[in-house]
Amino acid sequence: MKKALLISLFIFTIVIIFGILCFPEKKKDFPSNQIIVLSSFEDSLYSESIVYSFFKKRNRFLPIEEDFYDIKWVSPKLFNDYKDYPALIVIKNKNPKDETGDLLFDRVFKNKKKGSKVNIIENIYSDNQMIVGIESEDTLDLRAILNEYSESIYKVDDKIESLIFNKYTRIPENEMIVNQIFEKYGINVFIDHEYQVIKNKKDILWIGRGMPSLGDPYRWIIIREIDKYSDLKGRISVIQDTFKEVMSDSNSLVISGENERESYEYVYNNNYIIGGIYILSEIIKNDDGKSITPSAGGPYVSYILNREFGKDILLIGLVNSPDKDKMIYLKQLESVFKNIK
Repeated sequence: MKKALLISLFIFTIVIIFGILCFPEKKKDFPSNQIIVLSSFEDSLYSESIVYSFFKKRNRFLPIEEDFYDIKWVSPKLFNDYKDYPALIVIKNKNPKDETGDLLFDRVFKNKKKGSKVNIIENIYSDNQMIVGIESEDTLDLRAILNEYSESIYKVDDKIESLIFNKYTRIPENEMIVNQIFEKYGINVFIDHEYQVIKNKKDILWIGRGMPSLGDPYRWIIIREIDKYSDLKGRISVIQDTFKEVMSDSNSLVISGENERESYEYVYNNNYIIGGIYILSEIIKNDDGKSITPSAGGPYVSYILNREFGKDILLIGLVNSPDKDKMIYLKQLESVFKNIK
């Protein structure tokens, strides 16, 4: 009897192990560009507009304004449904007092430093996760805290960007183009299998993908070696010159200038991220000379890889997706550029 029981337990254990190995737990698939804000109803009445305004400072004009983040406001009672998400913000306003939000904040940040206004914990409920806790006296104090600690709070973007890149790189890469880029420029960059070579000049490689009829927007990536430039004006100038070189005689592509609100630049790991909008026009020649007719437009993002020796590498990504959200595709391109090796 005892022997039969031991055999049954052994078989049961083997079946469980086999099931785990053959049917691993499916990974949760989170929305790609979402920040979850957990706050009580009482706090949200006074804080929601302040938080939205804070994150809207990151918005871009593509060519119309698009939200840089998708902000979702959630009741603390639903914390267990969202606790694995990559980017969470928990808000506690001491005035007005409430139970649900304060209890959640105190539970999640039970080990916080006394008197601290912003607390950050990472990877507590899932990998690649950041939870930001903000404790304020009231809405005026909340606004001041957001501004004072903006650099730390905006780091949630690192988690979002990592999620976007990891999701995107699940699909197969185009090994032929990846190898071609490495041989030509000495860099490793992820290029998905849908991309095709459009033009391969002496110093410029231009690739693209897109089938709008199937919901796949046009995307281009242009790569070339460039000289070093000490200011934004020079960097935008070389981007514009690159477009002039790849365009045909019947097309013109103009990007936003360094002083226009659509343009932006920031430094990432000693490399430059530069973006803005472009307008693609068709040049029509007639008896009176020529006229330029805009035919397409949208956002671009570029990456200048600063190399210690030799020339720098410029990568430009363009998106064309009329009447549809373009931010996620722009962030996708930016994440690819930032993960160049």
